Amino acid sequence: MFRYFKFRLNDKVKFKEADGHIYRIVGYRLERSFYPSEDWTTIVYELYRDFDGLAVDAEEDDLVLMSKRDEGIVPSIMILKTLRDSLFSSEEKGQAKPCYDVDILLDEYNDYKRLSEFFEDTTYEQKMHIVMEKLAKYTEVMKEPM
Repeated sequence: MFRYFKFRLNDKVKFKEADGHIYRIVGYRLERSFYPSEDWTTIVYELYRDFDGLAVDAEEDDLVLMSKRDEGIVPSIMILKTLRDSLFSSEEKGQAKPCYDVDILLDEYNDYKRLSEFFEDTTYEQKMHIVMEKLAKYTEVMKEPM
């Protein structure tokens, strides 16, 4: 049944028009309309605005996807595992452990994550991706032989 739907449960969406708020999909339903000469089916999504609890219904054509429910989790975990492995391998070689830079980047990432969850703003999610890219570059530098 999900292959017919453009969005899935817990996806973050916003309206195409100038609403500006981000909503989470909490449900969906199919509405079937019958008239003497025609009939059609409409997908209606049930939306929830996290910061104030407003519940809204919207059709699929009125919405734009902001982020999928599981988007970004796997790449972030992979980058962090690679970073951890490179730190332990540099420690075994007798090199100084560059904790300070990594701690600053991870603190910055966690701050943006909390702000993103609290304000439901994609600007902070974009900054989270930038910090992850910095961590990935830092990991690549740590892998190079010194």
